Amino acid sequence: MSLHGLTCLTCYVTTRLAVRVIYTWTGTGTHDGPLATAKGIIPPTGKKGSIDGVLIATIKEGKIVREETYWNVPDLLAQLGLM
Repeated sequence: MSLHGLTCLTCYVTTRLAVRVIYTWTGTGTHDGPLATAKGIIPPTGKKGSIDGVLIATIKEGKIVREETYWNVPDLLAQLGLM
């Protein structure tokens, strides 16, 4: 899947030494390779899918020290005909 539309939603200082940056993103693509899941590897379906997500990065001294990404896995699996 490729990422398109990476946009900074908000940015705020959490402490004197840390900045948290929040991005919203949309991923779109074609399931053309194996997909690893908790239940095993799913072979390519050839179907297209699109999901929205949020990335939260914590930055200290100019470096990313933590990154959290949230997206709707069941929605993507449904679009691929896997749920």
